[in-house]
Amino acid sequence: MTIHDFSIDIETLSTAKNAVVLSIGAVYLNNIKRDGCVVQFPDEFYRVITVSDQQANGRVIDYSTLKWWLEQAEHVRNSTFSGMSGAPEAVTLGSALIDLTVWTEKRAKGEERNFWVKGIGFDGAIIESASVGPGKMTDVQVLPFRGWQEVRTLERLGGISMQDQNKRDHLPLHQVCEEWKHHALYDARAQGVFVADELMHGFSHV
Repeated sequence: MTIHDFSIDIETLSTAKNAVVLSIGAVYLNNIKRDGCVVQFPDEFYRVITVSDQQANGRVIDYSTLKWWLEQAEHVRNSTFSGMSGAPEAVTLGSALIDLTVWTEKRAKGEERNFWVKGIGFDGAIIESASVGPGKMTDVQVLPFRGWQEVRTLERLGGISMQDQNKRDHLPLHQVCEEWKHHALYDARAQGVFVADELMHGFSHV
């Protein structure tokens, strides 16, 4: 049976489990294409999320996270916050997570799914909170908890940080992702190629 790996990242307006979510990005890792140091991701997922309905449902925004966002690159902030300004492509958090779940299910076709995040207690917990507990946005069970996998564990096992490995092995991708750092899709790409390399090479650089 094939294991299907996905890299997922979210951007939020709080660090709480019931944080308002601004955007979700994901890449499917089983079909990444490489040409030398150039990496392509043929199968990606990205949604910007509406905010007012999340607040009305009890999801939270905190001042320190808002302050942090004001210190980030303007082009990243403008893109990430487009769900707050009425962007026509923005969807509700519940719809986005149902779309993400269906997207991963279609690729796995009933086989095992791994969801790689840099923070099971952050990305994973916030995503799961959308279908249980305070701030619930959908009655549909989203990504199953057994699939969550931690990027930081790979960094410790491999003895190299995601950033350092990508800078060494995938410089063009690293440079673009650094320019768009804290954009959910670009962060999902950066951690995705790191995860794919670690799974493929089995920590051969240790």
